[in-house]
Amino acid sequence: QVEAAATIARSRSLLIFALVLTGVSASAFVQNPGLSRRGAAVRLVNNERGLIALRGGQGGMITGAHSVIFSKDAEADRAFLRDVIGMPNVDVGGGWLIFGLPKESECAVHPSEANGKHELFLMTDDIEALTKKLADEGVSCTPPDDQGFGIMTYITLPGGGSLGVYQPRHARPPPMDV
Repeated sequence: QVEAAATIARSRSLLIFALVLTGVSASAFVQNPGLSRRGAAVRLVNNERGLIALRGGQGGMITGAHSVIFSKDAEADRAFLRDVIGMPNVDVGGGWLIFGLPKESECAVHPSEANGKHELFLMTDDIEALTKKLADEGVSCTPPDDQGFGIMTYITLPGGGSLGVYQPRHARPPPMDV
């Protein structure tokens, strides 16, 4: 991916001049004339869709999500996610694993009395098969519970916490185009 940055200071000609200096074609600017607002920061990205120009809030800002599970025994819970759930991972140093999440991920905003509360739920397409597989591995789960929007279970993690998993019945959003 080739990137160059430029700032529109006074006119289109200054942006085009900045693009020429960085060796990037000005065609992205022409494709998105709304970027001509004075002082707008522009990021040009050349990817599989061609050269595109982005200004804050116009796509290209979010490329993924990073969820955190806090645990009293993080090492045991990391081993559980790696060995029992089978989540792909990368060791970023010293055994600190970061796990890949499924492509089919989503985010919802629920009303709350307090800010700053976040939850992570994994999803499955067959809650009965999942709970059976986990039981065969000796993993404790709550009985599947029909919540209307989906069927929910909670897995007991080795560190003592719990992790929700549900089989959604609600409409699913398309993945975010990044």
